[in-house]
Amino acid sequence: MEELLRRAEQGGTYHKKSSRVFNPRQGISESRMTVQDTAAHRETVELRRELGDQRVGMVKHYDTRTGVEKTHRDLHNVSSTEVESFDQRWNEASARSMPSYHTALAGTAGQPSRSIGYH
Repeated sequence: MEELLRRAEQGGTYHKKSSRVFNPRQGISESRMTVQDTAAHRETVELRRELGDQRVGMVKHYDTRTGVEKTHRDLHNVSSTEVESFDQRWNEASARSMPSYHTALAGTAGQPSRSIGYH
């Protein structure tokens, strides 16, 4: 909390937005988080999708001052060659088990300010 107050005193803002949607019966979930810290000139976007015992996650760190972007991918029970297949299976499963959320993804609802694709 002290760190947030110090940033506010420096004229910066800190904004964190997170969401999680899941269907425990189908073993499918998606978590999203965006953190914007203007005093530190940083933006971080995280996206994690789970299907059963498999997970694909992506974290992007963006320096708003320099424009440098660093990306880290986290795979659990998925090889790097299976990511595209996982993504397709996740999309199919989310359309069946979370239709209202899947429809919202086609629009702009819940989209982070910076793109965070798996590929």
